[in-house]
Amino acid sequence: MTTLNKYRIWCSTESIYVESWAEAEPSVCPNNSEHTIDADKTVIVQTVEEADVNITNVATDDGKMLVNSTSRPLYHQTVFTSYGDSQDNSGEVWGGQRFEIVHTVGDEMEQSVYIDLNTIENSTFIHEGYMTCDGPCKGDMATLYAVPKVTAYTTGIDTNYSLYGGYLVIPAAGNGVVDIDDEDRVLIEMPISVDTGERGPGMWDADYDPVTHTFSNIAPNMSSEGRYNMFVVEVIMREFAHRNILTGADTQILQASDSSRLGHGIRLKFIGETNGADHDWSVSCKLTMHRLNTVRS
Repeated sequence: MTTLNKYRIWCSTESIYVESWAEAEPSVCPNNSEHTIDADKTVIVQTVEEADVNITNVATDDGKMLVNSTSRPLYHQTVFTSYGDSQDNSGEVWGGQRFEIVHTVGDEMEQSVYIDLNTIENSTFIHEGYMTCDGPCKGDMATLYAVPKVTAYTTGIDTNYSLYGGYLVIPAAGNGVVDIDDEDRVLIEMPISVDTGERGPGMWDADYDPVTHTFSNIAPNMSSEGRYNMFVVEVIMREFAHRNILTGADTQILQASDSSRLGHGIRLKFIGETNGADHDWSVSCKLTMHRLNTVRS
């Protein structure tokens, strides 16, 4: 009887965990055979015997193939949540910011909260969302953006950092105009496109240690083929819902057939706008996500 193991593997090239079913322990990344892995971090997370694996019913009696359509990437799990991840370290799951805006008369007419999700050790895709409004919220609006965490900086002379477009940190060979302390550098991962399989331009490379949850060897990539960028101001990287008009105390389903991957350091900005005369109201959001790990340790 054949035994199949689900292995959790650290891909050193992509600096992420991936999972794969196999009889023998993999020696390369299952997502890309050219990627290297750290064998010391490989663990078995599930084991099944051949008799437990049901591979029947793949076709009807007349030979028609049965197909299951899903937005869930391989080895990921579907989860519903109204919370982000704790920012104590990049390996945390859940325990973060509540996905809700509560407006009371006298508050700012536009309010926002940030939802952070740890994705460098826990690959995460956003699939769908549900917005629930309470109170006389007809005509009020809700917006959901993806934005980067920002890097603090000061002006400087002859430094190793410059700015492109006033927002993007680029390398400078001793002739830069901004100064950034090492501990203030915030790396933002450019995720691989689900359409092209390619990563967007990145100006920086770095090594990530999943044991200490820290980066090291942060270095410029002058060919713009790095994995990371740094931003000094908040820019909109993706709009999931743009000034969505609420229709009263109900729930709106924001349906989609595809999924969007979140890179490390990319956070969700949830904005509520009070329309008309000031009044009490609230709006919360529930996300459908696909994640490698959905269990808080």
